[in-house]
Amino acid sequence: MANIPTLRFGEFDGEWSEKKLGDISSQISYGLTVRPEYHKEGIPLISARELRGGVIDYCKAPKISKTAYDKLSDKAKAKKGDIFLTKTGTIGLSAYVSLDMDFPVAITQNIAVIRVDNTEYSHQFIMQTFKTNEFYKSAISRVNQSTIMDLQLQDIRKLELYFPTKPEQQKIATFLSAVDSSIDQLSKKEQLLRSYKKGVMQKIFSREIRFTRDDGGVFEDWVEKRLGDVFNFLRGSSLSKSDMTTNGITKCIHYGELFTTYKEKIETIKSSTNLIDGQLSKIGDILMPSSDVTPQGLATARRKYYYWRRYKYIKTKTRYRLFICILLLEF
Repeated sequence: MANIPTLRFGEFDGEWSEKKLGDISSQISYGLTVRPEYHKEGIPLISARELRGGVIDYCKAPKISKTAYDKLSDKAKAKKGDIFLTKTGTIGLSAYVSLDMDFPVAITQNIAVIRVDNTEYSHQFIMQTFKTNEFYKSAISRVNQSTIMDLQLQDIRKLELYFPTKPEQQKIATFLSAVDSSIDQLSKKEQLLRSYKKGVMQKIFSREIRFTRDDGGVFEDWVEKRLGDVFNFLRGSSLSKSDMTTNGITKCIHYGELFTTYKEKIETIKSSTNLIDGQLSKIGDILMPSSDVTPQGLATARRKYYYWRRYKYIKTKTRYRLFICILLLEF
């Protein structure tokens, strides 16, 4: 049957029930509609900026005074158990106000506050549902496509969710929360490693620290070179997005894809064109945008394909290719 999932924990069976958010919520509202005076200390005012990865960042939120907070309506004051859903600009980010929260919190108008008092429904389960592609697509389909995307409260009330029994909700939420926790720990570890690597590289390339040979001997002194002595600088041909096609005769890379599609090493070319007047690359060439240059904008070619104007590509003259590639990418 349509409301019975194909993957579930073995001890549960039966259909899931379909509910609208408005039917299970005692209140769906939004917060403060005027910009208050901010203070260094005070009560956090939560907007979409403070919702990241299902967590509310109270520390980075702007602060308002206790006097300003007391003048707010109850709808602009968060309560324990409230679910936040971003409704303006960035749609669909969500977070849950912990039952352990012991300080006042104010809310801006770009957040929908969903208050579920019915004990049949798990707040954590609803939060996990908000993270699914199906929920996001449903929310986006109802967005008012004006200058700024906005999801109206009446449309949020109409959003549909599927619910199993409360014990199954809790087991699913516990399992997914444990996965989220593992992801968060790995993300923090990655950030620490990246920070460590950046610090070490600064010392290596400023020659504060040096490696030694396997036999304990020292390497030769570093040699200073101009980029023009090491590279040949070339520029590709013009290519607009309208020139790109799925099954073109020539593999190509558009300027914007260096920022959005590819990482440091390009191994598989995802775009093509029917134009044939581009510059043919060689394995090992380095791409460097000629405007808006950032470390993320640099890439090393690993296959032959055509490069197109709006960025330069660099061919190495010497054996320094790999070293210089790393130097450019990291600084």
